[in-house]
Amino acid sequence: MFRKNISIPKQQIGCPACGHRQMESLFAISTICQNCNYGIAIREGVVIHKRPRVRISAPTAKQKTSGPDIKAPVLISPWSRYLPWKRSSKNQTAPIAPELLGKTAQDLTSAKVITCHSCKKAQTMTQGIKESHCIHCGAYINLRDYEIETEWHKRIQTSGNVHIHKHAIVRGVAIECHDLFCEGELHGSIHCTGKLEFHNSSTIIGKIFCQQLVLHSTCYIHSAAAIQTHSALIIGQLHGSLIASGGVTLEKSAILHGDITAANILIRPGAKHIGTIKICAPPSSGSSSMSREDWNSYWQFVGYFLQLRRART
Repeated sequence: MFRKNISIPKQQIGCPACGHRQMESLFAISTICQNCNYGIAIREGVVIHKRPRVRISAPTAKQKTSGPDIKAPVLISPWSRYLPWKRSSKNQTAPIAPELLGKTAQDLTSAKVITCHSCKKAQTMTQGIKESHCIHCGAYINLRDYEIETEWHKRIQTSGNVHIHKHAIVRGVAIECHDLFCEGELHGSIHCTGKLEFHNSSTIIGKIFCQQLVLHSTCYIHSAAAIQTHSALIIGQLHGSLIASGGVTLEKSAILHGDITAANILIRPGAKHIGTIKICAPPSSGSSSMSREDWNSYWQFVGYFLQLRRART
């Protein structure tokens, strides 16, 4: 017979990103840091790096004011003794990774709050990572930023940002991202957990969900479905209904054809609106999410349960 309680030998390892130490199995080959969610690779009980890690020196007084890019990181990878540039000179530094070019020390160490696409729960991730797993449900999370400069026909699902350049055209796709900056043409559906900003005319076939909506004066947006957002700033033209849990602002050059439902509305002199306006109270965190039909069904079930209990007694 097999033993029920088998003690698995464990070892203490340190995270190469934040220095956090945790206990892991002696047979583990990879794990995730419980503090910063950094992916850790283990070979024969030793933590190794998948790519050369860089150490960022403290900025000088001149760098604090100007904020220059990182130029000369110091290689501290455990495999550095096998690299040719490290064998040639001890003082020579290794070349920087392409994804770190143009980023300062603050960009690499700062954190951001993202939302999992599967369980819809918020969590904190560092700015430098490109992919991770949800700490609640374990689903894969894409954190890459997309720069679209040509015609695009693929679906995008990421917790990073999407930038549609001036001459780019996106047709018939769904985009799920954090911030979306559109300078080209967009024909599809949008779900943003952050800011949605339009600089050019677009046609939205599906639904729009975002936290902040900004329409500049050079764009005309036509949406078949109602746009759901927290706050909206309309400077250009919008043809479609708008539902906001916060405030809506119509500047003097704004033209809106559709109904508006918001907690508060500010209309500048010169703005044009064709449709109805409905002022609703902002949703409170302590309010119940059950509708009247749900409550009726609940009390019917309670009454049926009490009748069964009386019949048995």
